[in-house]
Amino acid sequence: QDNFLHDNQSEGLFIDHSHDNTITTNTFTLNDHCALVTNYAERNTITNNEVYENTCGISLWTNSIANVFQGNRLHENPCWGIGIWFGSNHNNFSHNVIVNNGDWGISFTSSDSNTLVDNVILNHQIGLEFEEANDNRLESNVICNHSMFDFSFYGTCQNNTGSNNT
Repeated sequence: QDNFLHDNQSEGLFIDHSHDNTITTNTFTLNDHCALVTNYAERNTITNNEVYENTCGISLWTNSIANVFQGNRLHENPCWGIGIWFGSNHNNFSHNVIVNNGDWGISFTSSDSNTLVDNVILNHQIGLEFEEANDNRLESNVICNHSMFDFSFYGTCQNNTGSNNT
């Protein structure tokens, strides 16, 4: 809590095979790769963090399951805001502000059953990217003003649902 994680040659924080942690009110900046990475990490709570000017924002790598991301601010990360990869399922994202990152706001790759509620996702090349991702739910998000697409789907993407998004 209340840490300033900066200028690391790789990630600011790497949560690997670790469960039930709370990461809150930290600042992540100027890290050479991602600000925060989870890998085989479950039931962690990541709240109210400031994530900016890292190469990438937050990455959920393989099998990061049932984590909660709430009230985080991700901006000016040249690659992406949040990347959700390979079996990172059942995560909840709410009340996050994800703006002015590079390629995309949030990307889902082979990750299912994630929930996005009340997030603001603005000013990327692609707002939300789905690749081989199923059963994700989007509700009451602001997703707009992207230079290429607000939503992009690659491969087989089934049963992704949305309501009250603008």
